[in-house]
Amino acid sequence: MKIRVSPASRSERSTIEGMLDPYLRELSTYREVRVGPVDAAAYAYLEDYWTDPNRFPFLIWQGDLIVGFALLRRFASEDPPRMQMAEFYIAPCHRREGIGQAAAAAFFERFPGPWELETQIRNEAAIDFWTRCIKRTADDSSSIEEFEASDGRRLRFRFHVGPAA
Repeated sequence: MKIRVSPASRSERSTIEGMLDPYLRELSTYREVRVGPVDAAAYAYLEDYWTDPNRFPFLIWQGDLIVGFALLRRFASEDPPRMQMAEFYIAPCHRREGIGQAAAAAFFERFPGPWELETQIRNEAAIDFWTRCIKRTADDSSSIEEFEASDGRRLRFRFHVGPAA
């Protein structure tokens, strides 16, 4: 199975928007408090991924088929800069094929160093997925913390991948 991740050009924005709608609808089912965007039109930061040099839109491919996307953010003011997996989506019909894990590993390899990501505490599938991905890739300094967000309880994963800091 050939998986690749590629930066999404501005002309591919509509492709991400088309996947952002079902992704945000799915995420909304895990929120404890019904706030936040449920479609691409309400996603306030989407344009920033093509204008902010510290935001990175990616498409995830299986062969010649786009099967998902990821939106990554770099906190450049930190030393060393920390990466955040802001959004990550694999279309449901392509899950449980190893695509997500391969894509996550590709992002971690592309951007070594400190990382973080968050998931709603009720999203058990995402918690299991990210726990497995991080365990396979990160060093022993990873941590998980629970915190309260505007949409309810979340888990924040912090970890380091790649060369020692």
